[in-house]
Amino acid sequence: MVPGVRRWAILTAVLLVGCPRSNAAPATAETPNIDTPVVIPRLTGDFLFTHRFSVVASKVLSSPTFDLQIGVFPWASVGLRYATSTDVDSRINEFEPILRFTALNEQKGALLDLGAAVAYNTASRSADFAVLAARTLGRVSFLGALKAFTNGFGAGGFTAAGSIGLQVHLTKFLLLAGDLGHVFGAHDFEAIRATSDRLAWSAGFAFDIPYSPHSVSFYATNANTHTLEGTSRGSPNTRYGFAFDIPFTSVARWIAIFNPPAETEAAQKSPEKGKATEVTIRNSAFAPTEITVHAGDTVRWTNNDNIPHTVTSDTKLFDSGLINPGTSWSHTFDQAGSFPYFCTVHPFMKAKVTVQ
Repeated sequence: MVPGVRRWAILTAVLLVGCPRSNAAPATAETPNIDTPVVIPRLTGDFLFTHRFSVVASKVLSSPTFDLQIGVFPWASVGLRYATSTDVDSRINEFEPILRFTALNEQKGALLDLGAAVAYNTASRSADFAVLAARTLGRVSFLGALKAFTNGFGAGGFTAAGSIGLQVHLTKFLLLAGDLGHVFGAHDFEAIRATSDRLAWSAGFAFDIPYSPHSVSFYATNANTHTLEGTSRGSPNTRYGFAFDIPFTSVARWIAIFNPPAETEAAQKSPEKGKATEVTIRNSAFAPTEITVHAGDTVRWTNNDNIPHTVTSDTKLFDSGLINPGTSWSHTFDQAGSFPYFCTVHPFMKAKVTVQ
């Protein structure tokens, strides 16, 4: 095994084991060539596998990219991308250590999602930067990126690029997505033109897999690898590809699958005091999604689905563990505040308790 690949594989294995829970941003949060501005939550992990194929001279050529993220703060994550068969530079492989930041978040009341990324591309030996933005209006989401590279595509100088993207949400789970990108400034534009300065484009569809934390996209594009530089310009070849998003959880969370039913039910019992408010889990959704109670009241969640779910606070204040079908779990709220929560098995399941 190539030494660099071996080190990357070891790092991936260590980080996968170390992360305690999952609520990652899925492939449906971005377009094929524009990253989402929102980082994954703190102490969560996400693995995005992107694979693109093209046919040249009756041969099928593939360009895979592996993207591992770990949330380190509510507003920042660290990651590593590894891509092969790249056309960013003459080197065949790209390693891209990357730091991602979120400054504004629509889900927290901001006007738009706004973030940034700082990376280093080993193929071009370039420090790369990006400002990322997204705004959702009804069923439509707009995305954009401005990028700067100190040695873009190994051309020997500063390079600037930009992208715009669009998502059209057809259903709760299914959307259409596409984007356009181009290199619009460079210290040595002739060196970039000698390889390619084509407009980058993509078009396809993506969906969250119901009753699972995974999401998938299928698309066509003329961009090569899924790195900051790889998605910034097009090539002469059309590539057909997919991206599969894999959030992952801790070893303890996986072990819970094998707990005997009696132990699981016992763990789900908790004392109740004050007024009891009922929340039903059905069809992989909390009903109602928002409730208001008073300090000292108890909320009881009953799983009427045929699969397990969890009730997990966004701030780790409470966590039910797996609630088996036909069983309940309760929590008493002693302090006033707003307490959003989700299901770690199905992160798209979200709701909130407001305590007065």
